[in-house]
Order: sequence, then structure tokens, then C-alpha cells
Amino acid sequence: MKAIIEWVWGIPMIVLLLGGGVILSSRIGFIQLIKLPMIFRETIGMMFSKKERSKEVSPFAAFSAALGGTVGANNIIGVPLAIFYGGPGALFWMWMVSLIGMGTIYTEILFGQQFKEKNKKDEWVGGPSYYMDRGLKWRKIARFYSVILMFQVLASVMVQSNATALSWNHYSSFPIWIIGVLMAGIVGFSLWGGINRITSIMKYFVPTMVFLYVIGTSTVIFINYDLLIPVFKSIFQHAFIPSSAMGLFPGATLFATLRWGLARGLYSSEAGLGTAAIAHSSSDVEAPEKQAYWGIIAVFFDTIVICSLTGLAVLTSGVWMKQEEKQLIHMVSNAFATVFPESIANITLACLLTLFVFSTVTILIFYGEKQAEYLGKEKTIPYLRIVYLVSIIIGSILAIDLLWVLLDVCLALLVVPNMFALLRLSKKTNVNE
Repeated sequence: MKAIIEWVWGIPMIVLLLGGGVILSSRIGFIQLIKLPMIFRETIGMMFSKKERSKEVSPFAAFSAALGGTVGANNIIGVPLAIFYGGPGALFWMWMVSLIGMGTIYTEILFGQQFKEKNKKDEWVGGPSYYMDRGLKWRKIARFYSVILMFQVLASVMVQSNATALSWNHYSSFPIWIIGVLMAGIVGFSLWGGINRITSIMKYFVPTMVFLYVIGTSTVIFINYDLLIPVFKSIFQHAFIPSSAMGLFPGATLFATLRWGLARGLYSSEAGLGTAAIAHSSSDVEAPEKQAYWGIIAVFFDTIVICSLTGLAVLTSGVWMKQEEKQLIHMVSNAFATVFPESIANITLACLLTLFVFSTVTILIFYGEKQAEYLGKEKTIPYLRIVYLVSIIIGSILAIDLLWVLLDVCLALLVVPNMFALLRLSKKTNVNE
């Protein structure tokens, strides 16, 4: 199974994600690159200029929820994993996925807005299943997507909780399962408040935790500023040349560099996965393209900013060359420990990771519940929620390698139908402004 996944996340995904992303970007005029300053003005520059509606989910709240669903363990754990197994060049391919993915996620959100509908609670709902169903009449594929996404949420929730539990257990005597129980309780409180409670929490919570993480990683990079140029040279060099001769690094073929960079880049940005469209579809906007701008901003902050800071911190500090495979989950905290006292570094990273994971898991479970709603199984949502909350506890004690493999399988099964749907819809629909 692992060999098959390695192959799938090689040439097939390169063609589908990058090739498909280029096609989609060309159909929207590469606005993610050409009009990025304007997009910042229309989003970040405007977010405090208008009063938000009291009952509907605002564009910024929907953006915060979507960003909260991507800024998670992958930013702190997934990036170091990609660098360890794929070499410094994996960071380059994460950048490529995100730059092209900005165009992909723009079209996802645009179609999510175009084909969304009101549910029985008078809330806006949408996403890949809706634009596959309503836009293309792909009912069976839409239902397949929803079912697989529900399983992907299960795997992802366990990955996130596993990372948090191991981080706390690294320096404390807390039993791992207790950490899982505490996380499940906090996430459950947010979920039972519905989309309005989730978005109201995220619009304050997410920017704060991102700011704190940026300060920490930037400090590590600043202290090691003299190594920035050599690190950037290494990133670009090993994006195309195998890095098997590098020090204590176990060795990475170009295939591994591509595979890890693409997989972690996708998981981080969600571009091509379609899930961001679910959160953004909950917003009440008159111009769909304006909400799609927020998707571009989310990918920019999540991958171009946060993942880059993580990668540069572990590369400039040199910890990636000294880390044992079984201790990869602690690579960022070890990078922090080169600047701050070890105890402070460990506690800081454990707290930040917990905050990141809380936001991600909450939104992921919301995504899973919305798939049950699309399938007409609204009555099962409370039971599904319990299953997901229990999976937080179970995931905290499982082997992380198995979880990452399961996650990659689900991601591949979601990307394929979603990318083909986007390409088809963009061909038959005017996606230009």
C-alpha cells in the first residue's frame, strides 16, 4: 500500500495538481499572481470597513474558519516531515503547489458560491458535492466525494490529535489519552454551537495564534540570518537534484522530494481538495468572486507564510540534519530550543500546536457533518460528531506513520474527482471577472 501511495503522489499528482492548476489559473487570468495587491486591498484592507451582519456569517468569519481548518499540525509537524524525507527541495514544491493552488482554490470557492443552497436551518451550505451535483449532474461522484471526505476527516482528526498528544507527552507525565479527552471536550463545546459559534470563535482565535507562531519562528530565523542565503540555495538546488549525499540526512531521491512536497503542500493549503469551499459557502456575500479572494489570501498565509517560516526555522537552525526519525514530531520545538531555553521552547510549541489543532479539528469535523447533511442523513450528525470526538482520543494513542498513510489515501481519492469537476465546470462556465 505504501509503495502505491508513493507512486500516486509522484507523477500522477504532479500532472493533476500542477497541470490542472495551471489550466484553471489560465482560465481566470492568473489573478492570484497578477492581481495579488488588489486582492489584499479587497480582503485584508476592507475587513474592518463594514459592519458585519448579526445573523449571517461574514466573509472574514468564513475566511477565518477556512484558515483555521488548514493551519494545524501540518504546519508544525508536516513541514518538517516533508523536509526530513524529501530534503530541502520539498519546501520548493510546497511553494509551487500553493502558488498554482491559489488559482485552484479561487475556482473552488467561486463554484461553491455559485451552486450553494439554503438548508433546513436557513444556513448557506455548499462545496464540491454541491457543484458536482448541481453544476455537472454528477450525483454518484458527488456522493462518493462526500463519503470519502467523511473518512478523510476521521484520519485527519486522528493525525492532528496524535501530534498534540505526543507533543505534550514529550516533556510532561500526562497520560496521552487524558490529553485526547480534554481536546475532545473543548472541540465538542465549539461544535454544538453550530457554524455561528465556530466562526465567531475563529475570527478572533485564528489571527492571534498565527501571530504568535510567526513571532516564534521569525525569531529563530533572525538569530540564524547568516544561514538564510545558503538555505535558499539548498532549497532550489535540491528541488531538482537528489540530496542523498547530505550529512546525517537519510537521503532523498527527486521522487521523494516531489512526493512529500506535493502531499504536504496540498494538505496544508487544501488547494485541489475542495474543502475550503465548504467553509466559504457558509458566508453571505453578493459577489462570489470577492469571497474567492479570501481563499487566495488563506493559501498565501497558510503556505507561503506559515509553512515557509516553519521550513526556514528547521533549516537555518540545522536541527533537520540531527533529528532521529522517531523524534521528527519535535523538530520545530528543537529549533526553538536553539534560541530559547528548552523548557520554554517545549511548552510554547505544545501550546501553539494545541491551538492550531483545536481550530483545525473543529473545522474538519464541521466539514464531515456537512457531508452527512448533503447525503440526506441529518439525523445521524449527532452520532457522527460523537464518532469524530472519540477518534480524537483514539488518534492520540495510535502510531503516526499509519495515520499519515491513511490520510494520503483519502486525499488522493478526493483530489481526483474534485480537480476533474473544476476543470469541467471552468470550461463550461465563465470564471473570469
